[in-house]
Amino acid sequence: MFTLIRATEPSLDAAIARGVAEIGSSPRYQYVLAGFIARLLKQQLLGILPSYSRHHSGQPGSPPATVPERAYRQAVAATRAALHQAVGAYLPPAVESMSEAIREAHLADSADARAFAARLLAAHPSTRDRVPALADWYSRLGSLVGSASSILDLACGLHPLESPWMPLAPATRFVALDVDRRLVTLVDAWLTAVGIEHESRLADVAVDLPEGRFDIAYALKLLPTLERQGDGLAAALLRRVDARWIIVSYPTASLSGRDRGMARNYRDQFERLIAGEAWRVVEIELLPGELVFVVDREPQS
Repeated sequence: MFTLIRATEPSLDAAIARGVAEIGSSPRYQYVLAGFIARLLKQQLLGILPSYSRHHSGQPGSPPATVPERAYRQAVAATRAALHQAVGAYLPPAVESMSEAIREAHLADSADARAFAARLLAAHPSTRDRVPALADWYSRLGSLVGSASSILDLACGLHPLESPWMPLAPATRFVALDVDRRLVTLVDAWLTAVGIEHESRLADVAVDLPEGRFDIAYALKLLPTLERQGDGLAAALLRRVDARWIIVSYPTASLSGRDRGMARNYRDQFERLIAGEAWRVVEIELLPGELVFVVDREPQS
């Protein structure tokens, strides 16, 4: 005689912990903030699992008691895809060697900094096309917003490397946030090299924003990703950020260069996101492959 013991399915929390460990152990995502992976995985699990009331004895809408293995595997695969969209697609090759090159560079003046930054920005399609237009773009931006003494860069990627072109006050505080530790390290090295007071740290900007008031917040190519991660996240971020100006951009072509009517679709999306607000918005068409909105949240000031 023997007793058949069935393996129990893990709880939602246990499945999330397992998935974060599994995904975070991969070379591609081992440097990504664990809390960010957990948020994406939870979203996928709750979307894949059938209605809560069939899986849980509590009230409808409460989490399921257990997670079937098949649902877990589907959620992990979907989370990897979401991570590629949010992180992997924007990570430059040889990012560690770029950080080392920055630490060894001698940036004696702004011309040296611009030349060096241009070479680094050219390393990835998401920033390569911007380089020839940076001087005109930031000149136009400065005419609208003036010189910033405090900057918040949300999901910053390589954007802080554009600081030599930015309209900055003599003493500027720069806070750069990203979910990939390699990018945080690179940005910290860069802002140190060019002598800008800064904080560069890991943060999931959907749930973790710094305290304090900023002149400008940059949200470049961020809002489409947030919308894919959860309905309402992009609109909530625009309203939670404590900044006079928010600079928003959307890609108008995929990283492979294909245009699928993205400008029209994203313009419509942005109009929906800010519906009901008395903000003043200026659209600028100076960056190749990007639709840019300069948002003044206090137009009466």
